[in-house]
Amino acid sequence: MKKIIIGLLILCCFKPIMAQEKGTSELSLGYGLASSTQLMYDISDIFIIVLTLGTAEFENEKSTEAIHLGYKYSIGERFSLGAVFAYEQITNDLKSGKDLIGKSINTFYTIAIESDIRYVSKEYFQMYSGLGLGYTAGMQDFTSSDPSVSDSDDNVHLFNFQVTALGVRAGKSFGGFAEIGLGYKGIFNFGISYQF
Repeated sequence: MKKIIIGLLILCCFKPIMAQEKGTSELSLGYGLASSTQLMYDISDIFIIVLTLGTAEFENEKSTEAIHLGYKYSIGERFSLGAVFAYEQITNDLKSGKDLIGKSINTFYTIAIESDIRYVSKEYFQMYSGLGLGYTAGMQDFTSSDPSVSDSDDNVHLFNFQVTALGVRAGKSFGGFAEIGLGYKGIFNFGISYQF
């Protein structure tokens, strides 16, 4: 009897209930914290500090964090496939001791293809995991305030990713979502979505 009850509980929790049927579309707008783009940027800052033997360092870092807009289409009752666009800007000051050397503005754009699998797909609640693979293009603009250091503009191109370990969505047509993972949308991201 105990095994039957446990089996029924597992089926109730993990069997999808046609809430996200094949052919359903979803638009989402989200905001993510601690993205892989920001992590890669911070690692490059460390190299500059090491190369200058600690005489130069970045301060006053500010970030828009990852703002992302996505579209997904359900190719099955459990599987979705789609695309996402993410934007992030990071600014900071480069200093040598107390002297300001210059200001840096770094803008990153990511385009990616994503897929997810829904473990729970009820009318007002969904739970899922996902994977995304994308390309990030960035522009780094450094404006010097020190006559001995020149301005510079560089372009950044890199492959990027998103692993969504756990995502939840609550709501019917309009809803809110929260995700925990790693990648261009951040370690933690949340937002709103519309399914139609």
